[in-house]
Amino acid sequence: MSATLLWSTQYIAVVIIGLAVSLRILYKEPKVWANKLLLLYSLLISSWSLSVFIHRTTHSLEISELLLKIGVIFFFVAQGVYLCVAFAIRSPKKWYLLVTLPAFIVSVTYLWFGEFRLIYTSFGWSYTLAGDLSSIAVRVLTNGAYNITILLALYFLYRAATNPLLKRKLNTLMYAYLIFQFIGFSITNLLLIAGADIPPFGGILHVMMFVAMSYALTIKPKATITYLQVSSLSGRYTRFLNNLLDTLPGAALGQKYLLFSQFVKETNIEPYVKYVEDQPIFTEDRPPTIVSIIEKTLNYLQEHKLISLLDSYLPVINAAYANLPAQEAQKLDEVLLRRAEFLLAGDVLYGVDGGRLMQKIEVDKSLNNVPDTEAA
Repeated sequence: MSATLLWSTQYIAVVIIGLAVSLRILYKEPKVWANKLLLLYSLLISSWSLSVFIHRTTHSLEISELLLKIGVIFFFVAQGVYLCVAFAIRSPKKWYLLVTLPAFIVSVTYLWFGEFRLIYTSFGWSYTLAGDLSSIAVRVLTNGAYNITILLALYFLYRAATNPLLKRKLNTLMYAYLIFQFIGFSITNLLLIAGADIPPFGGILHVMMFVAMSYALTIKPKATITYLQVSSLSGRYTRFLNNLLDTLPGAALGQKYLLFSQFVKETNIEPYVKYVEDQPIFTEDRPPTIVSIIEKTLNYLQEHKLISLLDSYLPVINAAYANLPAQEAQKLDEVLLRRAEFLLAGDVLYGVDGGRLMQKIEVDKSLNNVPDTEAA
């Protein structure tokens, strides 16, 4: 096997490993938007890799130049899509795809006005940049801007994360991109376009990037603890929180942990939640605002159609009743009765405080067909 073909097989490895990683993640959670974007990124990088493979190994100068230009477009747009992946971890908004437009426009414009000078090396076709410095500068600055923005997006996600597992995932993704893309790929690319007769490393760096990504996306939570008293409100709330965390979508890239943090903030339980290993723990048996917390939690479950979690929240409600004074218990009655339809749909209202609230609902229904004067 020639040195050209031997060194170019790295680009075939990129296709295999990149698609294997992204398809595995998408297969587990096909509805998660960030996972779809990750597959799109892998497809674009795979297209770039195949373009580079043909560019380096073909005997035709014209085909080599054509595939080089096509590969540039795939690579630039892939950078934009990876930035979308970073944004989608935070919020799954489809308009984020607009950030790929500058990359596409710059790459096409550069190919129109820029010039390549192809040279044949010991490792196949390579190239140096030619033409005016302004077009080269635009390409370099655009590439650098995307790299820096991707790193900043991952960094700010890391800084904002409260879950230890999410921090480990983001830390791995951030350093993998920094080492293999921002530093490694940039340096090797500069050496190639400077005309150095050295083997290409772009494919190898992308393989390492995907391997690191695969590790980050498959990190498992550390072993959970078992010493909690499940009869206490804190123990019951902890069990509910972990059920909620297991239910939320987006385990691979970590969206579920950001959604969980959002839930904690929306329901005002931040002062009572801490992490032991990777497990959220509710630390307070008698939170003074428990009625408000229950109300906001039920609102969240109803808004996000998480009716299946009512079963695990019922023990929390009953534990709250056991600790509440009569006046606060009455307020909780009102909160639950206002959401009776939702609680009945989840088949849990029958179990609230020994079924006491069902008696109130049945009394109210018995008066539905009675004239107002008689009901009064």
